[in-house]
Amino acid sequence: MSEHFLVITLHTQIIDLDVPLREGNKSQRFNYFTLDEISSQNMRFREFTRTASFTNIDLETVKIIGTEMEKNGQLIVVLYKYKSRLTKVLSLQDGNPFFLGAIGNFLQALNLYLKQRQPLVCQAIVTVPVKGRDCKWIQHLEEVIADHICHESLSVETLATLACLSTRQLSRRIRSALGVSPRKFLREVQLQLAKRALESGEVESVFQVALGQGFEYASTFSKLFKQRFGKCPSKYLC
Repeated sequence: MSEHFLVITLHTQIIDLDVPLREGNKSQRFNYFTLDEISSQNMRFREFTRTASFTNIDLETVKIIGTEMEKNGQLIVVLYKYKSRLTKVLSLQDGNPFFLGAIGNFLQALNLYLKQRQPLVCQAIVTVPVKGRDCKWIQHLEEVIADHICHESLSVETLATLACLSTRQLSRRIRSALGVSPRKFLREVQLQLAKRALESGEVESVFQVALGQGFEYASTFSKLFKQRFGKCPSKYLC
C-alpha cells in the first residue's frame, strides 16, 4: 500500500477503532497511535514506519507535531504519507476532496467512539454489567429524557411512548439492561442532570433547575436531591 494515514491522539486510546476509507477502487485505513506510542520502542509504531517507508525527516516531522500537540493541548492530528514523498499534515483547509472526506469520516467515527466510551448518566445505580447494545439504547433513552424533560414532566408511560414501546416492554428492557426499575432509572437521570446543571454554575436558582428537569415544585426537587446526594441543591449556589 503506497498511501498511509497516521492519526495521532493526545490522550484517548482508540487503537481498536477501524475506519476504512474508499475512493473509487482504492481502500485505505487509518493507523492510530496515542502520543505516548510515537516511539521507536513501540513495536507497532516501528512496524508502521517501516511499512510507510518513513525517512528521518518524516520521523522528525512527527516528533515536532507531538511537541506542538502537548504545548497547545491539540487532541488530534492526521498525517498523510504517499510513496517517497514527505509526510504531510492534513487539515480541513486542504483542498483535496478526498482529504476532506477522510478527515470528516475519521472525526465522525471518533465522536461515535468517544460517545460509546462515556459513562451512562445513570451509572451510579446500575446493578448489573451493561452490554454494548444495551448501553447504546440506554444512552439514547437518556438523550430522549434530556431533550424532553425541560418541556414537560416525564412519566414512565410517556417515556415508553417516546421509546415506541409499551410500558411493560420498557420496564422489561430497563430491568434487564440495568437491574433497576424504569421509575428509578428516570428519577436518577433527572437528578444527575440537575446536579450537572448546579455544578456548571450557570443557573441562578433552585427553582430554575427544578423546572428545567421536570419537577413541578422546587420543594419536592430539593427533598429528593438531598435524599440522593446528601446535600441541599441550594448549597451549590452559594
